[in-house]
Amino acid sequence: MASDLTSMMTPLRKSVYALRNGVIADTLRKGGLPHTYIFGLQLPQLKQLSEEYRPSDDKEAAELARALWADRDCRETRLMACHLMPPAEMETEEALAWARDTRSREESDILAFRLLRRHRAAAEIEKELAASDDERVRYSAEALRRFL
Repeated sequence: MASDLTSMMTPLRKSVYALRNGVIADTLRKGGLPHTYIFGLQLPQLKQLSEEYRPSDDKEAAELARALWADRDCRETRLMACHLMPPAEMETEEALAWARDTRSREESDILAFRLLRRHRAAAEIEKELAASDDERVRYSAEALRRFL
């Protein structure tokens, strides 16, 4: 599966690089985003790339999404992971782990809107996150609550 994953990720990453926008990237960086790599793609571009590169098999799409989410240094891969992950392929514990792992409010908002609100345990996830002592995690709960 690793080579299949690499064969899926390589063209996707090349497309992200080809669409980079330095002005937007600099603005996002100055705005405080914590990612090492910010290519400045806009959300409609990320959605389009996610649709273009999404495997037809949900299990493959989930593996690709997990690999993209694991790249904590790149804004665009993290956001595309939220578009690619089929909610039915994500266990509640994994959904909670992703919500606790967000690095910015933008990630929390996109995760909540694109994925968590469609999860079968969305209300349970929101309650669990809201009970956290971590302000960033509570923001993820708030983001999800807005979309329920």
